[in-house]
Amino acid sequence: MRFFMTRSVQMLALMLVLLAGSFSFNPSSAGTRVVVSGEDSNRHSVRRDMEIYKSVIAELQESLSNAGFDVIDEDLLAVEAGFKIANRRPKTELIQTLKVANEDGNVKIRSRLAVIFSIIPQVKKLSMANRIESIRIRGDIYDLASLKKLSGFKVKSTYKKVLPPDCDFLCVSEAIIEVADDLAMDLGDTLVQKLEIAAEKIGGGSSCGTLCDDGKSGAANASMSRPLLFELVRFEYPVVRKFMKIMGRQKGISKIEMGSSSGTKRSYSMETTLDTGVLEEKIYDALEAASINYEKVKIKITPDSVRVQNLNR
Repeated sequence: MRFFMTRSVQMLALMLVLLAGSFSFNPSSAGTRVVVSGEDSNRHSVRRDMEIYKSVIAELQESLSNAGFDVIDEDLLAVEAGFKIANRRPKTELIQTLKVANEDGNVKIRSRLAVIFSIIPQVKKLSMANRIESIRIRGDIYDLASLKKLSGFKVKSTYKKVLPPDCDFLCVSEAIIEVADDLAMDLGDTLVQKLEIAAEKIGGGSSCGTLCDDGKSGAANASMSRPLLFELVRFEYPVVRKFMKIMGRQKGISKIEMGSSSGTKRSYSMETTLDTGVLEEKIYDALEAASINYEKVKIKITPDSVRVQNLNR
């Protein structure tokens, strides 16, 4: 009996090691320098100086940074290199500008990979009001050392949104931002995967040496309580209420407060000491306890936010 239990424990330990390895951090992406920039030469695309562009690029930069990439801010790059990235510049000129910045002696602005994207919204004029028909974000990934295109990407939202009759330019812009930010969040996941493949192809690509490693582990402060933005998307309110009550009773979650509610999205603030893996398990447990089919749910967890989206609607 004792031998059987010992062998069982050994097999369990081996399985846990193998499982942990399958979810390990991709070392090829760690410290790989990436610059994200918008290309707006198409007259139908969103200009670089618009709030829509600024909101989308911030979302993309955050996704890549959370995945371990060293993201170079394009505004910092322009200031340090002493040039201005103007509106409506063709893609070839933009890539050439990034290449020139790489040849500058300033190591702070050197990058190996470039993500160049465009945002193209379609707003249809109706008899009584305007309606957002679709929003597309498309682009390419380049190796700035060889100027070769490594991959392309495209995402599109066909969620139609009717705007108020008196909706002015600012109102239209805010409505587009609301849809485009969700689209950019989904695109961020795709870009992480594509950039990890690109980083493997070029053998890493870090040019910052010891600056890429501060010697700290992401799990060092796992036992400390931290705030999280918790978002539930496309769930009916009675289901949300039941689910959040169950989450509030979970060990390691000390505080939940309701935040904003905008149509299909409800936001909460949460205090937790749980690490990402345990928190995800708690979410799945709560979904099951609330009689929600977790196979039809998409969960995205970042260091400072959780997003649970119902895919049935």
